[in-house]
Amino acid sequence: MKTRLILFIIIIAITTISANELRQATLDNGMQIVVKENRLNESVGFYCFVKTGSVNEGKYLGAGISHNLEHIVSSGTTKFHTEDEYNEMGKEMGSLVNAYTTQDATAFYITVDKAYKEIALQNLSEQMQHCVCDSFEVAREREVILKEIVMRSTPPNSKVYQKHSELVYPNSNKHYPVIGYTNLYKTITRDELEDYYKIRYAPNNMVFVAVGNFEAEEMLAEIVASFKEFPRKQIDPVYLPAQHQREGSLEYTEEFEIETASVYISTILSAQNYTDATALNTAFDVLFARRQSPIRYKLVEELQLVNSRGFYAYASGAPNSPEGEITIHFEPKRSADIDKIIAIIDDEIEKYSKAGFEDEDIQNYINRVKAQKLLRTPGVSSDANNIGWTMMLYNVPDYYQTEIKVLESLTVEDLALQLRKHLVPKNRVIFKAVPQGDKTLLESKEIASIEKTEIEKVQINENLTLLHKMNTEKPLIKAVLTLPISTNYETEQNAGTLSFMTDLMFRGSKKFDSLDITEWMEDHAVSFNTRCSTAGFNLDFKCLKADLPKLQEMLFDAFNNPSFEDRELALAKEEVNANYKRSLSRASTSHKDFINSTLYDNSRAGLSSEARNNIIQQLIRKDLKMLHKTFFNSDKLIITLFGDITKEEAVKLAKEIYNNIPDRNIEMEKNFTITPDQKGTFINSYDFEEVNIDIYCPAPPLSAEDFNAMNLISEILSGARGRLHLAVRGTNNLAYFAFPQYQYSENFGTFRLNSQTSIDKKDELVDVMIDQLTKLMTEEITVDELNSAIDENEKMLRAMLNENSLPYYITYFESLGLGYDYIDRVSEIHKKITPTQIKNVANKYFKNQAIIISQPDENVELMVE
Repeated sequence: MKTRLILFIIIIAITTISANELRQATLDNGMQIVVKENRLNESVGFYCFVKTGSVNEGKYLGAGISHNLEHIVSSGTTKFHTEDEYNEMGKEMGSLVNAYTTQDATAFYITVDKAYKEIALQNLSEQMQHCVCDSFEVAREREVILKEIVMRSTPPNSKVYQKHSELVYPNSNKHYPVIGYTNLYKTITRDELEDYYKIRYAPNNMVFVAVGNFEAEEMLAEIVASFKEFPRKQIDPVYLPAQHQREGSLEYTEEFEIETASVYISTILSAQNYTDATALNTAFDVLFARRQSPIRYKLVEELQLVNSRGFYAYASGAPNSPEGEITIHFEPKRSADIDKIIAIIDDEIEKYSKAGFEDEDIQNYINRVKAQKLLRTPGVSSDANNIGWTMMLYNVPDYYQTEIKVLESLTVEDLALQLRKHLVPKNRVIFKAVPQGDKTLLESKEIASIEKTEIEKVQINENLTLLHKMNTEKPLIKAVLTLPISTNYETEQNAGTLSFMTDLMFRGSKKFDSLDITEWMEDHAVSFNTRCSTAGFNLDFKCLKADLPKLQEMLFDAFNNPSFEDRELALAKEEVNANYKRSLSRASTSHKDFINSTLYDNSRAGLSSEARNNIIQQLIRKDLKMLHKTFFNSDKLIITLFGDITKEEAVKLAKEIYNNIPDRNIEMEKNFTITPDQKGTFINSYDFEEVNIDIYCPAPPLSAEDFNAMNLISEILSGARGRLHLAVRGTNNLAYFAFPQYQYSENFGTFRLNSQTSIDKKDELVDVMIDQLTKLMTEEITVDELNSAIDENEKMLRAMLNENSLPYYITYFESLGLGYDYIDRVSEIHKKITPTQIKNVANKYFKNQAIIISQPDENVELMVE
């Protein structure tokens, strides 16, 4: 004990906050440490806060490097242990390990039973000091984070939140998303991660907290021993530009794919005024927080203009932040009422800025704060997290007593004063995030009755089919056009040119310059896409009803007078070439080329990516003019129109579109791909580590009597509960994914199983995949499994379909001859198929299997042995 006390005296200055409960210390290297006894259970929680978040990234601003590094450091390889060894120790301890990144910090934590506290502390201390930024882990987490960016950044509500940050903080580092922008994130290298770790992960830039069932002094000594050799570093200050308050009320309205509008009224709270946040939050508690709070009660219950959930107000500020924020948020029941709601909030705030608060209001708020403190029984993890953030914000482990003193000093005049000071002047940003189409409603303030109809097929003439569904809830038009311009017309000499030509048609015409088209579509938020396949040419668009006439004019001129300007042709060819070059770094491209050359040699389908790119690069304007004249015709047209359009209007529009497509016939013969019927194993050695596996079998074309049975076989194998996934993941853990795909057209059909794995599991995975096909041929499936697969597929279809995707699918099935209502009928069709039919069809098509494998050659240095 004497030795330990001497060590304390030499290394640290100890402040005793509460005897035998909480200890705080600062090491010579600058690390701040807090330990707190918490004997509510047998657990111990460790947190390490690194004072670097998305606002501190300097030259990497917007790239999410702090979050990226969080993934690498958390349980990652150090110079002492590998990632797998840490994971094994974690399993043995039964630990809870995680990390998170915010604007201001990166936090790492581990919670274990007290019997394992020494190992847990050792692991976390090693990761904070000795991470090696393993190349494999960096590459793997890069892909994981890209998926996380998609998960966190693409949902509409996430887009709303990010847009709010960008509008409120245009000059502050806070306007960057913590996770980073995808394009900037992709530029971060492994070496840059390591440099950032070495610079920012310093003891004098950390707060370490331990809470749990231990003796505080003993735990403090253990933490000191773990970090005493961690050298202090020179940390260059990062410039944090302050966001100054802007004059006047700046209003922004933007449409998102949301169902309910979301409105933010935000004001900057300057750094010198951060202490005003306490009075503001007290006022907000009185006015907004409780059911009978006057503003909440008036808008939610009395006038019923606002949803109760999502109605709040807060003020944030801290001594070490360049600015804070005051925000009022609400969700209106109708977008048209937004301005009315804002006016009511403004009136109420102005009223209470003069009079209305009572001493009892403040005392009730203080009593609630005290009661919450008494009633709160935090676990070790949440307790450590709270202590860490209090240290980060106020440099003390417990701010509660100070907070109470500040609250008890408040008067009703203080509350009114802060409203007059910060909210009555209306120097603010108002951000109105509204559902698609509601921006027009908000501007017009007109509320119309809503009319909806079911999907109806209208056969206008033998060559013109209309699929129509009216919904006047929003002034939007969603359209899908399908023409019989099939890529089956292409040959080995011009493969890919129809897609290229039809895309370029809409990049400039006789009346409209390409830049004008792009600018107009962006300004009017028009969604516009084209695609060309063996099934035909598809064009879909979504626009406001008011913008339809202008869009029609652009479409009709593009149909008849595409300019194919040299400038646009060059840009489009550059895009194709860039995509091709990017694809060369993907294993899937080499694998796909090998599949095509193996199955479809000496045919259009067998062309390599390089050959297809070369064909496009050779095109000149004259070629595109000839392609347009030869193939863009009105032989047949299926058009689907959803939205704020009556049946009569839809019929009229369909006829106008049909009449404006050049009236020519395609004089060329189709070149159908021949269904492959090969057998054997084909190996492709390439420069990638991943092993790609495809098993191809012939399959019936769309017109064959076996079509529906093969479709059902695909359903049996598909999905998280399908046979293939359960065999590959559920039982054997051989691959991350495996799925079947039944590809079909009028004269072609093929069935494949696809998966990806590592070289050591290749043979076993192939055997398992083949076994699934063999079982379909040799074992009769039960009726229960058939019905389960059918029901699962129906649920998946229902979940997938919405007003955006439904027009495409019904048009697609109608163009195939299956009928626009195939989605509604497919389950009943499949329920008529018997187990015997499944077995017979499997035997008919699955005996000849082409097993195609792309695997690393002998020169590839494997990251994973």
